[in-house]
Amino acid sequence: MFKIKTYLACLCILFVVSPKAVLSNEINTKLSADIWGNPQSGEEVLQIQPLISIMRKLTSNPKAKLNVLYHGDDKGTKSANSLRGWLISLGLKSDRIILAPDSYIEDTIELKVQN
Repeated sequence: MFKIKTYLACLCILFVVSPKAVLSNEINTKLSADIWGNPQSGEEVLQIQPLISIMRKLTSNPKAKLNVLYHGDDKGTKSANSLRGWLISLGLKSDRIILAPDSYIEDTIELKVQN
């Protein structure tokens, strides 16, 4: 429980420290395997700039959902589930995350905020 609170506190700090992402109109983004990789800690996840922007959009609109589009192979499924797990551990409710094997781009996760 302490770790979750620490991650949420770090996420809140990033929202304050990095206002540039709040000004962006971007609600769709892509995470390549090079960007996403295989993070080992919440701190690593919180350093991924596209995720900061997406989390800001989701935080500012509590009814918005996140569509996670991934390539339907084993690697894509594993990456999407890993991302989902990290987002939940950072405070995003699971019912706001929609996983869909609808991406034709290998080694890339597409994130789309749906209002």
